[in-house]
Amino acid sequence: LAALAAPWLRPHDPAAVNRDHVLAPPTPVHWHDADGQLRSPYIRRMVVGDRLARTYVEDASAWRPLWGATTQHASAAEVPWFPLGTDPLGRDIWSRLVSGARLSLGIAALATAGALLLGIAAGGAAGFAGGLIDALLMRACEFVLILPALYVVLVMRAARPLVLPPGALVAAVAGVLAVAGAPQVARAVRAVTAAERDRDYV
Repeated sequence: LAALAAPWLRPHDPAAVNRDHVLAPPTPVHWHDADGQLRSPYIRRMVVGDRLARTYVEDASAWRPLWGATTQHASAAEVPWFPLGTDPLGRDIWSRLVSGARLSLGIAALATAGALLLGIAAGGAAGFAGGLIDALLMRACEFVLILPALYVVLVMRAARPLVLPPGALVAAVAGVLAVAGAPQVARAVRAVTAAERDRDYV
């Protein structure tokens, strides 16, 4: 769910570099004001306390509500929120986490759908036709199955250009994983189709 809602959950661009917040800790969220009264959550600006030790301290003079963009005290740009801190380049870890999950799960979903489509088509054709078509398709599936899956993926990826645009890279990785996963589906579908082929209703 977080991956699906990543564009709304991430407070920053995952590739944005914040040079003033390199290796910053998670931004604390406060629920009480200076008098100890409960209030809506807010955050304070984090400033470098010791640049050499990479320690940060809170600046109580600049704060903003957690869910609001601006107040009379500071804007969202002046008081950035890093829920999980930042990496050595100053990029927000939470934004990169949910964006990366979106990409990884998207590739997995595409690869699974591709493996199902290829496997159902190949297994259905082999089980229904039989004979030479069955033998050729199943030998091809078994050839992919006997090879270590990691090597199959690496060889198929190496056959593509080294540098690809992001969309083409996602499609290439999903396609490679779909081809590597299709034989298992094809064998299962072929067995079911071959068993059903000679039934009366067919």
